[in-house]
Amino acid sequence: MILPFAVWAGSASQPLMVKKPHILETCPEIFDPELDTLRGRYDKYYFGLDVILNLTGSGPFFTLRPHPQMTPGTIVTPTGIRYQDTEVMYMAGVGRHSLYQAVQVTGDNKIVTGVVNLEIMVPKAMLTRQPHLSLPKGSLIGLIH
Repeated sequence: MILPFAVWAGSASQPLMVKKPHILETCPEIFDPELDTLRGRYDKYYFGLDVILNLTGSGPFFTLRPHPQMTPGTIVTPTGIRYQDTEVMYMAGVGRHSLYQAVQVTGDNKIVTGVVNLEIMVPKAMLTRQPHLSLPKGSLIGLIH
């Protein structure tokens, strides 16, 4: 025997009513702005930095480009970016001998995303294997031009 679900749920002229349980009668109504502070949530942090090495000779040899829309309070320095509050510390940039990225999280429910991109621009002659290619010379502390 097949019956439509509307037979059990009521009809359009008589909606199904659910009685409020007695336990809820003593609970105050909570509106959305206050409820937002009570719900479980994650704090989200985003940091991003592009490191560009230009070996072509056109333009600056070394460029740092912070990503837009990073977490408010992120400080851009000549060698990278950094951020610190009471529960999250983040640093990324160029050190004396390396690229670095470090994050420390002491709080709960934190999501930290850190992106460091390295872009190396090389002359087309290097890709086509043409002779007489002039690149910056290496040194003990890295590339010099």
